[in-house]
Amino acid sequence: NLRSGLRLGRSHDAASGRSQSQQKVLQRRRLPGTDDRQWCRRHCPVTPMYLASSASRQLTSATEPSHRLRVLQRPGDRWTETSSGSRLAIGNWGFRRCKRWRRKYSKGKLFLGQYLIGVLLLLGQLHGYKSCVQKERNALFDLKKSVISTTQEGLSVFVFPSWTNDTASDCCRWEGVKCNRTSGRVTEIAFGYLYFKESPLLNLSLLHPFEEVQTLNLSSSGFNGFFDGVEDYKSLRRLRNLEILDLSFSNFNNSSIFPFLNAATSLTKLFLQGNNMGGPFPAKELKDLTNLELLDLSWNEFHGFIPVQDHHILKTLRNLEHLDLSRNEFNNSIFPILNTATSLTTLFLSWNYMDGPFTVKENELSGEIPIEFGGLQELQALNLSHNNLSGVIPESFSGLKNVESLDLSFNILDGRIPQQLTDLKSLSVFNVSDNNLSGVIPQGKQFNTIDNTSYLGNPLLCGQPTNRSCSSNTSFQESDNGVEEDESQIDMLSFYWSFAAAYVTILVGIFVSLSFDSPWSRFWFYIVEAFIYKARNL
Repeated sequence: NLRSGLRLGRSHDAASGRSQSQQKVLQRRRLPGTDDRQWCRRHCPVTPMYLASSASRQLTSATEPSHRLRVLQRPGDRWTETSSGSRLAIGNWGFRRCKRWRRKYSKGKLFLGQYLIGVLLLLGQLHGYKSCVQKERNALFDLKKSVISTTQEGLSVFVFPSWTNDTASDCCRWEGVKCNRTSGRVTEIAFGYLYFKESPLLNLSLLHPFEEVQTLNLSSSGFNGFFDGVEDYKSLRRLRNLEILDLSFSNFNNSSIFPFLNAATSLTKLFLQGNNMGGPFPAKELKDLTNLELLDLSWNEFHGFIPVQDHHILKTLRNLEHLDLSRNEFNNSIFPILNTATSLTTLFLSWNYMDGPFTVKENELSGEIPIEFGGLQELQALNLSHNNLSGVIPESFSGLKNVESLDLSFNILDGRIPQQLTDLKSLSVFNVSDNNLSGVIPQGKQFNTIDNTSYLGNPLLCGQPTNRSCSSNTSFQESDNGVEEDESQIDMLSFYWSFAAAYVTILVGIFVSLSFDSPWSRFWFYIVEAFIYKARNL
């Protein structure tokens, strides 16, 4: 069979027009010990690959299936004929594919594939994979038309000027629009400042086509509120991926915005600063926003008392970490509800109308600053500046283990700075300026890094880093179970008494030693007489 196979192969060579030199190369015997792959590289002619010819198929035994091919191996090398369903032959010599060559070849293909994928990803990031979706493009035009209809005359050309009807323009490249590079869906819409005749309502149904939008920025846009004739107050639930909603510095009020916000349960960041909102803290209106991480209500007119039954509502916002209530009209009634927000890491309460002493009967809290603040162990920043807080700084502040910034400036706090605050290892910013604090400034640990500006406006504070020394004229108040004593004055009084006693003792000792006849006494009187004699001669 091998001989007949060789004859078939040689006849095929002759038929294919190979030269005798090529045939001689094919007839060379493989030297013992040479690698199969090396032999193939040296001796296999570079010719197109082909399947075993129909003539070689005659070598197949009658018992084998007809669809399998018999592939010839090199004769004389103790190689046997092997059957294969789709083996290839090089030239007229068949061979089993070398495992080593196949393994490295596969690795090479894998590396090449990864390289091509990386290039495609890079090109996609640079140029984008896909332009915007036509449905969302049309929705953007509808949104523009709605805005232009309420814009002042002559100023419509300034409303979304890049949003043109040119078919060659990609809406993902329009101003205020960002898209997902893979799907081409709109992920962010920013309106910017608009020139309205009067503050209109935004039709939320125009936003329904943007199913993958994640950020909606309406800050400084001038809208007065929302409306939706289709979904009504549940309109924002259609935007399931909406995470960031910025409504800051517009004309929104409580009634035009809060009924819609409860449906936006996917929100993680909500900015409402600088609007016309007022009334008590909107706990009920925000109770369903359980994913909320940041809430900014600053620069509004929130005020009023929060009922006891609503104090627990803030517990539902278990992910809330950053809360800004600065520049409102809150008073002491805000503290009970804040005590339930145990996940807070940043709290701003500056520029409010908080004054003391605080007495909240419904929560049985009393004192100046509620000691319950010490339970906010995750809090990283606390700003109570520019209020009318009175009383002492509570020692419970030492429980704010993670606080990095503590601002109590511009209040009317008095008393000492608690020594326990030196245990706040994370404290880097501490400001108690413009109060009525007194006593020695605590030293050690983080307090050694705080400069003098943090203590300005407290004339009774002394010690480092101020230039005032703690003298006897400065009274220091120490509170121990309600009994105050001036420790510095006691120390100075003890010093005076001990100095007087030592002075009297020394004088008595000198007089006693001079009353005896001793060399020291005679020497002393000799010096005194010599001094008197010289004085007379002058």
